[in-house]
Amino acid sequence: MKRLLCIWFIFVLFISNGLKAQPEYRVKNAEEFIKAIGSDRIIILQTAIYNLSTASYIKNERVTWLETIDGIEPLISKVRNMSIKAEIDVKMLIEPRYSWVMKFDNCKNISIENFTMGHTTGAYCSGGVLKFSNCEDITLTKCILFGCGTEGLFLENVKKFNFEHSAIRECSQDLMSLVNSEDIHFDNSLFTKTGQFELINITTCNNVVFDHCSITKNFNNPAYIMNLFNISGKCSDIAISNSEISDNRVRSFANDESKLTQKNNKLLKNDFQKNKTVTK
Repeated sequence: MKRLLCIWFIFVLFISNGLKAQPEYRVKNAEEFIKAIGSDRIIILQTAIYNLSTASYIKNERVTWLETIDGIEPLISKVRNMSIKAEIDVKMLIEPRYSWVMKFDNCKNISIENFTMGHTTGAYCSGGVLKFSNCEDITLTKCILFGCGTEGLFLENVKKFNFEHSAIRECSQDLMSLVNSEDIHFDNSLFTKTGQFELINITTCNNVVFDHCSITKNFNNPAYIMNLFNISGKCSDIAISNSEISDNRVRSFANDESKLTQKNNKLLKNDFQKNKTVTK
């Protein structure tokens, strides 16, 4: 009996430790945010504009500042189980035009919620907004990724990525690039007012799904015949469903429509369909 009680006590202790709440770090500026980055925690962004360029002097073993042509960019690496949540009216910005707002490498179980990310300048940029490499279990919820960055999102060697109730808008080249990744889901999200090249680039990916999304008012450079979807390499289970695709000044829907499953979509006033309404 004593042995059974001992085993039961150890089991209860293990469960209680597993359910223990993660510590919260409430931050109010970019410097405090960079200091707070790490594993097994929740970071709460209080209402403010977070200019990451002002925090480049902050030391954190999980943040490396990489040099770009006109400044530096933050690389967050080897972080596990981190949530970044924002109060209302939070913006995460960076100044250099050639820098990404944030890059993540070798991270797992990261969630980002309820804030806007982009560059401070309104001029043409050569850096994007968010880049994830060699990461797993990433979720973005209620976020806006905006230009003038070249693209809103770049995924490379990523598994299990969810983009929910969010938006990519007004980027200077394309909406996103997905490379060697799998289980990528975009749900109830907006992709708009972006151009000028291939807009949704998918290379050697499996299970990429757009569901209940709106892809609207994007454009290609009129000097070229480019695609809304550019799918290349060995891809499988690429699908778009229950979505609206409208008012895109794009001359081609996809480079190879056979690689893209379409269901219950509304296509309206796109250049590639000569202003006809189509449901697929």
